[in-house]
Amino acid sequence: MDLTHTIIREVADLEGISPEELPSIYNALDPESLEELIKSANNTDLKIQFTYVGYDIYIDESWEVMVGQNDVDVGENGEADEKLEF
Repeated sequence: MDLTHTIIREVADLEGISPEELPSIYNALDPESLEELIKSANNTDLKIQFTYVGYDIYIDESWEVMVGQNDVDVGENGEADEKLEF
């Protein structure tokens, strides 16, 4: 499963709805550009953060995804409300 689908699935789970019921993720970012950015980043310290349907999405340099409602606390310890691994 790709990164975009993982984000959509996790937000849908938190909302208690099916992924098809969420608005398009294109309202928050271009999924193809996100995937290209990840492919081209090769072992960098790149971190990505954006908001999707009221949730803060944070992707760290190891491509772990953290999803938190409203303000995700992603301080030095990297903790958030929810953390998924790829």
